[in-house]
Amino acid sequence: MKKLVVLKLDGNLEEKDFRVTLEIGEYGHRPQLELVGTLPANRELAEVLKQHWLENYRPLGAPYSRKLKPKEIIYGSKIQDCKKSGEKVKDRFNSWLRSQTFADIYNQLLANLNREDEIHFLIRTEDKNLQKLPWHLWNLFSQYDATEPIFSTLSLSHSPDRINLKNSDKVKVLVILGHQEGINIDVDAKIIKSLPNIDPVFLVEPQRYQINEQLWEASWDIIFFAGHSETELDTGEGKFYINPTESLTIDELWYGLKKAVDRGLKLAIFNSCDGLGLAQRLNDLSIPQMIVMRELVPDRVAHEFLKHFLGAFSRGNTLENAVREARERLQGLENEFPCATWLPIVYQNPGAESLTWDNLIGIKSIEKEEISTLSKRWTGWPKVVATSLICTGLVMGVRSLGLLQNWEWESYDHLMQLRPSEQPDSRLLLVEVKERDIDKYGHPLPDEIIAQAISKLQDYKPRAIGMNFYRHKHISSNIEKLEKQIKTSDRLITPCTLGDSNKENIAPFPTSPEKQLGYSDLENDKKYGIVRRILLSRTANLVSEFSSCNIKYSFSLRLALRSLKEQKIEVSANQQIWQIGEAKFQRLGSYSGGYQRHDDSGHQILINYRNASPLAQTISLSDLLSDRFDPDKIRDKVVLMGVIAPSVQDNHLTPLGEMRGLHIQAQIVSSILSTVLDKRPQIWWFPWWGDTIWLGVWSAIGGILVWQGRYWFKNTLSLYLTLTFSFSLTILFASCWVFFLVGGWLPLIPASLGLLLSGMAIAILPMKIKSP
Repeated sequence: MKKLVVLKLDGNLEEKDFRVTLEIGEYGHRPQLELVGTLPANRELAEVLKQHWLENYRPLGAPYSRKLKPKEIIYGSKIQDCKKSGEKVKDRFNSWLRSQTFADIYNQLLANLNREDEIHFLIRTEDKNLQKLPWHLWNLFSQYDATEPIFSTLSLSHSPDRINLKNSDKVKVLVILGHQEGINIDVDAKIIKSLPNIDPVFLVEPQRYQINEQLWEASWDIIFFAGHSETELDTGEGKFYINPTESLTIDELWYGLKKAVDRGLKLAIFNSCDGLGLAQRLNDLSIPQMIVMRELVPDRVAHEFLKHFLGAFSRGNTLENAVREARERLQGLENEFPCATWLPIVYQNPGAESLTWDNLIGIKSIEKEEISTLSKRWTGWPKVVATSLICTGLVMGVRSLGLLQNWEWESYDHLMQLRPSEQPDSRLLLVEVKERDIDKYGHPLPDEIIAQAISKLQDYKPRAIGMNFYRHKHISSNIEKLEKQIKTSDRLITPCTLGDSNKENIAPFPTSPEKQLGYSDLENDKKYGIVRRILLSRTANLVSEFSSCNIKYSFSLRLALRSLKEQKIEVSANQQIWQIGEAKFQRLGSYSGGYQRHDDSGHQILINYRNASPLAQTISLSDLLSDRFDPDKIRDKVVLMGVIAPSVQDNHLTPLGEMRGLHIQAQIVSSILSTVLDKRPQIWWFPWWGDTIWLGVWSAIGGILVWQGRYWFKNTLSLYLTLTFSFSLTILFASCWVFFLVGGWLPLIPASLGLLLSGMAIAILPMKIKSP
């Protein structure tokens, strides 16, 4: 509930007791409670207040404030003195408000206000000392922390009938940037320019006649001043400096300001020093709202307040709540600028209503009829929510059974193909056995040819050599050299195969050390046999002592690790994570991304194919043996040798099309090295709850589109649904593609089904939707 509290204090702090009147009621209605009490005059509090502002605060504020004639800055204990005097003012102030004669009023405030209420608290007084007191530090406000004290005079001047000349949806602001000696008012201008829906006119160090002309010739929502200003101690008259040689009082612009008020001026902001004298005279003009500074304001404090106030105000907060938020944020500056939170003060004409940014733009509050119409349009939301949840659960259930798996794999392949081209991997070299090499040397390659090739490669110190062909028995009689190379070279990795129910396993080279062996089997997904994943390592229960390929690690992993060994990169592994350096390789589980009810034996990962053609530098076996190559192609590289001749069957389907086994092994090595060394992202996916949220969002979008379409586009519903769902599916696909660029495999097919299914369900369900 929004409540209006009016506290009238008629008296003088130094010499005359206050007659206090309290009014509490609902905002916009007559008060439901009226109570009269008193507060005694308190000369001691008045002296403490004066001492604080004049003797402790002003010497600190002058060097960097928006007041002319700065003095030499004083550091050190003066800041602490100011803080101590501020605490003294706060204590004496709260002690005064605990006076016995004020107790009934205080108790009625506590009894009639709730923390949940939106409270508009108006303090009406003519006493200048009361206006300089830190009312926000009253103990009462600590219990209602969303309340900002607002000030006004005792005299009630009703706002005049205003001529509505607003012909745009912009906030019209007259920005007066006055004398700027020693301060930076360009910051104020920059903050104002950044506001939404604003139409400012800037007057920089203007002449008096220029301000007067603008007040007469145009209508304004806000008048803003930044520069130097002050209130005379003797007369209480406020003046502001518009240029280096000229200052003005409010009276000197009286008629122009009165015209601006008649035309709809709603707010005056003086982001300058000591503005109470200006506010009291502006109030006589019946300007609805004013913001001034109680005392000297440091330039930085003025900037921070303006930035946070206008930010909160333009986001939809009421003016007083925006001032409160901005004022409270100044607390972070109080080590350097004591009492910064004391400075901003809101002055309001008693007859004015609370102000918002939308009021300034010209957006009216929704009338009762509009609210009724709006509520009718939203009566169907429970059905939309329920339908979206049901569709989400249904699609997730179907997915968990693996019924969407083939579609998700195909969408995965399509996203992989759409990724932009990449550069070849410079860390790899492929020695390819082509058709002419087989014609020349035969197939399988003789042992002495393999030995000669290995010898050539080792001469140029590659990091690792991988032979992607098999030799479980010797193919010639000259085998000693090859056996010695295999047995003694720690850079040489040789393969074997595990086999499966459809094919036998192939044993490794007879003399291959176990630590240089790796199985080269490729994992084919059921439909079309596409290679999307690799078994990096097998768990202990899968390793059989009776197998001729009794190896735990894959051929490609062995090669990658041998290469990384040169850089002393640490490796660790457990049942869930392979970690190489800082890179962690996410294990493909039984329910991971598009893989559902999947056999998750061992440590499987998705291959992050490099979309590069060629993948790496290549040389033919003949060129290698004939020394027709650049030695730098071999030095410090990972070398893979394998057969690519068409006459030898070793073709496999991948997301990027058909590839030879040699090239797939090279892709896997490249993927591991790129992840570890280049921080190239792996393929990752959401956990099940992330997939559920993603699917739920798109199901809700589908339901909302149809639901709102049935309300707004009855006559063109088919066209509306065609366009909106086409656009939504495009956005969904684009989102999934963007995520896939950084390795993220999001549920494209389930989300599309959720979107369409939810939309169709809402289209079929009866909805009680009434037109306005």
